[in-house]
Amino acid sequence: MSNSQETPRQDVPRPDRSAPEPEPTNKAGGDPLLESIKTCVNACNSTLASFERGFDQSSQQFASRVRSLANQARHVASRVAVTYDQRTAYGPQLITATSLLVGSYYALRRGKIAGVTTGALAGAGAFGLTYGFDNLIEKSRK
Repeated sequence: MSNSQETPRQDVPRPDRSAPEPEPTNKAGGDPLLESIKTCVNACNSTLASFERGFDQSSQQFASRVRSLANQARHVASRVAVTYDQRTAYGPQLITATSLLVGSYYALRRGKIAGVTTGALAGAGAFGLTYGFDNLIEKSRK
Protein backbone atom coordinates (compact mmCIF):
# COMPACT_ATOMS: atom_id res chain seq x y z
CA MET A 1 0.00 0.00 0.00
CA SER A 2 1.30 3.30 -0.90
CA ASN A 3 -0.95 5.36 1.31
CA SER A 4 0.95 7.93 3.24
CA GLN A 5 -1.79 8.04 5.82
CA GLU A 6 -1.96 5.25 8.29
CA THR A 7 -5.32 3.99 9.18
CA PRO A 8 -5.97 3.16 12.82
CA ARG A 9 -6.55 -0.42 13.59
CA GLN A 10 -10.06 -1.27 14.50
CA ASP A 11 -9.31 -4.17 16.84
CA VAL A 12 -7.41 -2.12 19.50
CA PRO A 13 -9.70 0.07 21.60
CA ARG A 14 -8.43 3.55 22.29
CA PRO A 15 -8.80 5.04 25.74
CA ASP A 16 -11.47 7.65 25.94
CA ARG A 17 -9.72 10.76 27.20
CA SER A 18 -12.87 12.76 27.43
CA ALA A 19 -14.37 10.59 30.22
CA PRO A 20 -14.26 12.20 33.66
CA GLU A 21 -12.01 10.58 36.29
CA PRO A 22 -13.76 8.93 39.22
CA GLU A 23 -14.13 11.17 42.23
CA PRO A 24 -12.42 10.12 45.43
CA THR A 25 -14.76 8.68 48.00
CA ASN A 26 -15.65 10.80 50.96
CA LYS A 27 -13.84 9.21 53.95
CA ALA A 28 -15.89 11.17 56.43
CA GLY A 29 -18.99 9.70 54.90
CA GLY A 30 -20.97 6.82 56.14
CA ASP A 31 -18.82 3.90 54.97
CA PRO A 32 -19.05 1.48 57.93
CA LEU A 33 -15.93 -0.46 56.92
CA LEU A 34 -13.76 2.66 56.96
CA GLU A 35 -15.25 3.74 60.29
CA SER A 36 -14.56 0.35 61.87
CA ILE A 37 -10.98 0.35 60.55
CA LYS A 38 -10.49 3.86 61.93
CA THR A 39 -11.84 2.78 65.33
CA CYS A 40 -9.55 -0.28 65.38
CA VAL A 41 -6.49 1.77 64.46
CA ASN A 42 -7.24 4.32 67.18
CA ALA A 43 -7.74 1.57 69.77
CA CYS A 44 -4.49 -0.12 68.72
CA ASN A 45 -2.58 3.16 68.89
CA SER A 46 -3.89 3.97 72.36
CA THR A 47 -3.04 0.46 73.58
CA LEU A 48 0.49 0.69 72.19
CA ALA A 49 0.93 4.14 73.74
CA SER A 50 -0.10 2.82 77.17
CA PHE A 51 2.31 -0.13 76.81
CA GLU A 52 5.10 2.28 75.90
CA ARG A 53 4.38 4.50 78.92
CA GLY A 54 4.43 1.47 81.22
CA PHE A 55 7.65 0.19 79.70
CA ASP A 56 9.30 3.60 80.05
CA GLN A 57 8.29 3.85 83.70
CA SER A 58 9.53 0.36 84.54
CA SER A 59 12.81 0.87 82.68
CA GLN A 60 13.39 4.17 84.51
CA GLN A 61 12.84 2.46 87.87
CA PHE A 62 15.15 -0.39 86.89
CA ALA A 63 17.84 2.02 85.69
CA SER A 64 17.72 4.02 88.92
CA ARG A 65 18.10 0.85 91.01
CA VAL A 66 20.96 -0.42 88.87
CA ARG A 67 22.65 2.98 89.17
CA SER A 68 22.48 2.90 92.98
CA LEU A 69 23.73 -0.71 93.07
CA ALA A 70 26.58 0.20 90.73
CA ASN A 71 27.61 3.05 93.03
CA GLN A 72 27.63 0.71 96.03
CA ALA A 73 29.55 -1.95 94.11
CA ARG A 74 32.12 0.64 93.02
CA HIS A 75 32.63 1.64 96.67
CA VAL A 76 33.02 -1.98 97.80
CA ALA A 77 35.41 -2.73 94.91
CA SER A 78 37.64 0.18 95.89
CA ARG A 79 37.75 -1.06 99.49
CA VAL A 80 38.56 -4.59 98.33
CA ALA A 81 41.35 -3.26 96.08
CA VAL A 82 42.91 -1.38 99.01
CA THR A 83 42.69 -4.48 101.22
CA TYR A 84 44.16 -6.66 98.45
CA ASP A 85 47.09 -4.27 98.06
CA GLN A 86 47.82 -4.62 101.79
CA ARG A 87 47.68 -8.43 101.79
CA THR A 88 51.45 -8.84 102.14
CA ALA A 89 51.42 -6.92 105.43
CA TYR A 90 49.39 -9.74 107.02
CA GLY A 91 50.87 -12.63 105.04
CA PRO A 92 51.95 -14.90 107.90
CA GLN A 93 48.60 -14.51 109.66
CA LEU A 94 46.67 -15.28 106.44
CA ILE A 95 48.73 -18.37 105.67
CA THR A 96 48.54 -19.70 109.23
CA ALA A 97 44.80 -19.12 109.51
CA THR A 98 44.15 -20.79 106.15
CA SER A 99 46.27 -23.82 107.03
CA LEU A 100 44.65 -24.23 110.45
CA LEU A 101 41.05 -23.77 109.28
CA VAL A 102 41.27 -26.06 106.27
CA GLY A 103 43.44 -28.63 108.08
CA SER A 104 41.13 -28.71 111.11
CA TYR A 105 38.06 -29.18 108.95
CA TYR A 106 39.61 -32.07 107.05
CA ALA A 107 41.03 -33.57 110.26
CA LEU A 108 37.55 -33.66 111.76
CA ARG A 109 36.00 -35.11 108.60
CA ARG A 110 38.69 -37.48 107.27
CA GLY A 111 41.32 -37.99 109.97
CA LYS A 112 44.62 -36.59 111.18
CA ILE A 113 46.80 -37.48 108.20
CA ALA A 114 44.32 -36.10 105.68
CA GLY A 115 43.95 -32.95 107.81
CA VAL A 116 47.70 -32.33 108.01
CA THR A 117 48.20 -32.97 104.29
CA THR A 118 45.30 -30.79 103.23
CA GLY A 119 46.32 -28.05 105.70
CA ALA A 120 49.84 -28.01 104.24
CA LEU A 121 48.49 -27.80 100.69
CA ALA A 122 46.09 -25.02 101.69
CA GLY A 123 48.99 -23.14 103.34
CA ALA A 124 51.08 -23.46 100.18
CA GLY A 125 48.15 -22.16 98.12
CA ALA A 126 47.62 -19.26 100.51
CA PHE A 127 51.33 -18.42 100.33
CA GLY A 128 51.18 -18.44 96.55
CA LEU A 129 48.12 -16.21 96.47
CA THR A 130 49.54 -13.82 99.07
CA TYR A 131 53.10 -13.42 97.84
CA GLY A 132 52.83 -14.76 94.31
CA PHE A 133 53.76 -18.15 92.97
CA ASP A 134 57.12 -16.87 91.71
CA ASN A 135 58.25 -16.36 95.29
CA LEU A 136 57.07 -19.86 96.20
CA ILE A 137 59.23 -21.42 93.48
CA GLU A 138 62.26 -19.33 94.47
CA LYS A 139 61.96 -20.27 98.13
CA SER A 140 61.60 -23.97 97.33
CA ARG A 141 64.86 -23.90 95.32
CA LYS A 142 66.90 -22.34 98.15
